[in-house]
Amino acid sequence: MLRTRDGVIVAPSDLSHTPGWAKPIVAAAIKVDARKRNQGKPR
Repeated sequence: MLRTRDGVIVAPSDLSHTPGWAKPIVAAAIKVDARKRNQGKPR
């Protein structure tokens, strides 16, 4: 369901093809990944 490269989620870019039961899990993983990548970057 999630495709990663070097520990970063690269797919899916949206949830349109994600099964309904997995959408909350995938959405949470994408959100955590985005926060992790933005840590330490100036706002």
